[in-house]
Amino acid sequence: RRPNLTRVRLTWDYNDVLEHMKTLHPAEELPICQLTKKLVTLMAILSGVRGQILYLMNTKFMDLQKDYVIFDIPELTKTDKPGSKMYQVRLDAYPYDRSLCVVHYLFVYLERTLSVRWGDKFVFLTYGKTGERQSRASRDTISRWITDMLKSAGVDTEVHTSHSTQTASTSGAVNTVSLQAIMR
Repeated sequence: RRPNLTRVRLTWDYNDVLEHMKTLHPAEELPICQLTKKLVTLMAILSGVRGQILYLMNTKFMDLQKDYVIFDIPELTKTDKPGSKMYQVRLDAYPYDRSLCVVHYLFVYLERTLSVRWGDKFVFLTYGKTGERQSRASRDTISRWITDMLKSAGVDTEVHTSHSTQTASTSGAVNTVSLQAIMR
């Protein structure tokens, strides 16, 4: 039997996507759809987490400070076993370039969606008509937003899916982060 081949042998350069996202600035002036797509893609690239984790992010289990944000994910994920340690995602502010600062974009996003949350604690909401109550974004919607952002940045989305952000971010981290940190 022939061995299975990976679907994608090469990944896209996350720096190209970040360069594209720099042009989508300032956060306060972006349409809510662009703000949402940029934030979710930044979080996916910078954290290297699966879309399921982004879907489970909840403001009730969030510690948002000016220098960082930490999300505790109390629910079991697809790869967790019962009794396993709670998943945690930490994203640090990037003071060198506000157009790529995930903490700044999260502050703006939460502020701009406050009036349509109506008690909804999940971070990502669908967007629609201004002033209407919005609902929690599904995993598929979050994946589509990431794919839309990758496509607008020039990534071939026929080959690379939203899940490829995990591969691209960890591939880029190999040169700057220890193997132990990547494996966490």
